[in-house]
Amino acid sequence: MGKIENGKSKIPALIDFLYRDTSIIDSLYAQLFSGNIKQVQSEMSSTVETEHSIEGSLPFMKAVKGDHDISLEKTTSQIDPHDAKIIELFDTIGISVNEKPLHDCVNGEIVLITGDILLRNINTIKSCLPLLSSLGMLTSAEKSFNQSLGTAGVKTISTVLNTRNFANTLEKMFDMLNFPLHIEIQTNTYENAMCPLNEQYLSISSKDLLSIYGPSLPGQWSVIGILSHVEQAKPYTITNPNNLRQIADFIQNELRKFANDGAPKYIIKPIVIYQKLIFA
Repeated sequence: MGKIENGKSKIPALIDFLYRDTSIIDSLYAQLFSGNIKQVQSEMSSTVETEHSIEGSLPFMKAVKGDHDISLEKTTSQIDPHDAKIIELFDTIGISVNEKPLHDCVNGEIVLITGDILLRNINTIKSCLPLLSSLGMLTSAEKSFNQSLGTAGVKTISTVLNTRNFANTLEKMFDMLNFPLHIEIQTNTYENAMCPLNEQYLSISSKDLLSIYGPSLPGQWSVIGILSHVEQAKPYTITNPNNLRQIADFIQNELRKFANDGAPKYIIKPIVIYQKLIFA
């Protein structure tokens, strides 16, 4: 992450950070370096030499007195380490692009993967549903959706939820999804991972990103984060119908199966998301 070759010399690699989880970064840095850097102080000293002379109007008064004053000036600068701390952290850890399948990685492992990413903001979609519905832009989607369910022998979603408003139906379904703001990235081993995001750590708002680029962000992006495996929901049986906790567990398990249907098997808690800049 730190430097790239440029002829015979090494120069810093410039990086465009899309996402920085400063809370995790500060925590890891403090653990590794026994403290956290908030500010760097730089001092620079300079010497100024001044010559003084006195001259009179008469010839014998010229160069009567001459001396030198030497003054020492000190300049102090407060430097914000900013992204240099991130570079130092991961250069010290020595993390490299993950070549092995995520299946072979363990829970809690810090991984670096590179690939194409899809951005999704479910809350933004939900806020647009009433407008899209009033403009008739959901009609074809509703027909296609219900036809696919009918082909599969399942009641249409509108019937299941006892409502004819497709926008309301979608909104209720979206409320059940995990991680309303996330990206999905495909690794070089063709595995998909989901990365939940916190809006405050994005350098550009998700709303602006989606309105400019749509869900697919251009270029190759790298994600450094903490991996966890998502186990598939297993059948849950209620052994005691009077046990409310078992009933709650059963409902939660069914909701999990519905929300995670087709979702990636891997979750990466992102620390940084970035792309390397190209320059001459």
